[in-house]
Amino acid sequence: PNKNRASSRGGNLDEPVCIALSSDEDDDGEGDDEDSRSGLPHHLMPDGGAGAAEEDETVDLEELGDKSLFEDVTANCPPSLCCSLPCRSVRIGNYKITPLDKITVSPNGIQTKVPAIFNKDEMVTITILKSDLTRIQSHFGKQMPLLFIQVKDVACARFRKQLKMTTSHSFYLDVHSKEETQKRITILPEKMTEDNKNVIKQNFGDLMMELESKEANDILVKSSPQETTNSFRNKMLNPSSSAASGNAAGAGGDKKSSDTSVTKYCQFPPEGAGTVSVTNEDYACLEVEQFLNDVIIDFYLKYLQFGMFATEAQVREKTHIFTT
Repeated sequence: PNKNRASSRGGNLDEPVCIALSSDEDDDGEGDDEDSRSGLPHHLMPDGGAGAAEEDETVDLEELGDKSLFEDVTANCPPSLCCSLPCRSVRIGNYKITPLDKITVSPNGIQTKVPAIFNKDEMVTITILKSDLTRIQSHFGKQMPLLFIQVKDVACARFRKQLKMTTSHSFYLDVHSKEETQKRITILPEKMTEDNKNVIKQNFGDLMMELESKEANDILVKSSPQETTNSFRNKMLNPSSSAASGNAAGAGGDKKSSDTSVTKYCQFPPEGAGTVSVTNEDYACLEVEQFLNDVIIDFYLKYLQFGMFATEAQVREKTHIFTT
């Protein structure tokens, strides 16, 4: 389901108005980590522990081949196989930002320029080489195209080094992370023409898997950061305190961190049968580039039925809202 979904049915005005809502409770099966660790040196191997510092990561671009690609990913590429995409946002792990320029796509890879985490005036060029890629999951819907990119460990280490990501309790990228928000790079283009789609498919077709809208929605919701940007920055500045809180949360055997716990925000109607409860996970769907889930849609329809039209007996008597 998305924000623009609507229903228009004709028919007898005396008949009940039925609105069927699809369920998003099915498991999409996403999240498997079949990618190998690509022979990453021991000092770059993520330990998967909470609060692990990566300050000793060293990435030598000279070992990666043609350094010119890190300045211009379109170097020596035919124009017909290159394109630029205006984007709403980019998520590098759980670091969500608006890119400073259009994203560039070429046979060599994908390139974007993003603000640094602590200094918004500093520009960081993120170059995802084709050799870095393990999989691209794509949804080419007209309203909201999406690209979910998974990269090798050595690329994760390189991007962490560039962005000064030092602790897994804060902004972080690790394809093997236990946190869904840290596993991938997500690109949300404003729009994508047929030519853009063809360029992407020609360049990365062997690595691509196309998703239906529900699958794309599920991954987008699961990978959405639940905390605020300022909260993550504070954890980067004080990694010891975030590690301590993470250890305290795990002392009772709870594998789920307190940052990702589900919190009930509200319900409507306030009492009676058929109430709809909204949690922090549902609330995250209200961000600009998100798909709405069924809970949010149910909540709004209940508000219309028992709130806005509470005094309109005829409307309530002729309307039945249910999920399927």
